Amino acid sequence: MESSNEEKLLLVGTLANNVEDRFKKIFRNLGISNIESFPPRQSTELPKIGKNTKVLLTQPYLSDTVRDLKHRGCEIISAPFPLGIEGSTKWFLAAAKAFKISELKVHEIIYLRGKDYFFFLNRNWRYLWQDFCIMNAKWIL
Repeated sequence: MESSNEEKLLLVGTLANNVEDRFKKIFRNLGISNIESFPPRQSTELPKIGKNTKVLLTQPYLSDTVRDLKHRGCEIISAPFPLGIEGSTKWFLAAAKAFKISELKVHEIIYLRGKDYFFFLNRNWRYLWQDFCIMNAKWIL
């Protein structure tokens, strides 16, 4: 990956395209405009990273990736994974805090303006859960 000193949010972990698009839309509404994903949709479009890159994990089991990103100077945002309403809210709040965005704005965006965001997350939680490499958790279903 190439180096960049631009301030950006890097979402790390495989997501379905529609989930990735929805997350990026929410972050843009919060005021975070420079958002990239790793892995990217196209293998030729690797994100440029550096000391102003803030990393938000979308799934577990990425310790090797996190170690490499830290080594390259990225800041890892500590947050729960975006599972369900509570986990997703805390995930967005952690990103907002890293970018110095008020909690009030986060709640305004995801609750008042974006009622469909959590309907989307709630409706698709089983698919999101499967995306997080926990395919054999029969007790969930």
